[in-house]
Amino acid sequence: MTQADDRNTDSGRGSVPTPVRFVLHWVIKSVVLLLLGVRFLLRPRAVRYGLVALVAVAAIGWRTTGFSLNGLQAAALPSGSPPASTISVPATNQLPPSPVVERYLQAQAAFDGKGMWDLISDEMKSSMQSSGNISLQQLQQELDSARQQGRRYSSAVYVGGVPMTDGQSVYFYVLKVDSPSGSTEVPYIYIVGPDNKIASIQ
Repeated sequence: MTQADDRNTDSGRGSVPTPVRFVLHWVIKSVVLLLLGVRFLLRPRAVRYGLVALVAVAAIGWRTTGFSLNGLQAAALPSGSPPASTISVPATNQLPPSPVVERYLQAQAAFDGKGMWDLISDEMKSSMQSSGNISLQQLQQELDSARQQGRRYSSAVYVGGVPMTDGQSVYFYVLKVDSPSGSTEVPYIYIVGPDNKIASIQ
């Protein structure tokens, strides 16, 4: 064997195969880069850059997936739904209880037909007589019959009243009526005209 063959044999024994050398090189390079990256991230400025990057990534992700505030609002309000009303309703002037209606209710509770009849307008009297053929005498007869049957007007609750542009006023009351069969609450609307007479009862 020659000296050249001996050198070739020695170099072949001490050398590392090419695939193994490539793998070792990749591992060493990865470890070095990992250590450098950890050291870089531990710096305050790098941390700030990292947080900014995270925020940017999160923002991009939200825009991509649709998880935005506008998206949530759109989900709560389906497409085609009418927008929330912005019409403002001005507060009306609340009227105090009507003295005319109060006297009418007191006369009704006392089964006083004449006291009730004197507080309604002439137009309402004519309407009652023409439509229902109700006169003062018939009104008193109905009140007497109701009292004999055990009916009683125990209370009246004033709900509210508002003025109208034509000079009339509207008052809303709830009457409690007791009878042998039980108690019931009946709502009534009284319209008082400019002449301070009851023009309508609904």
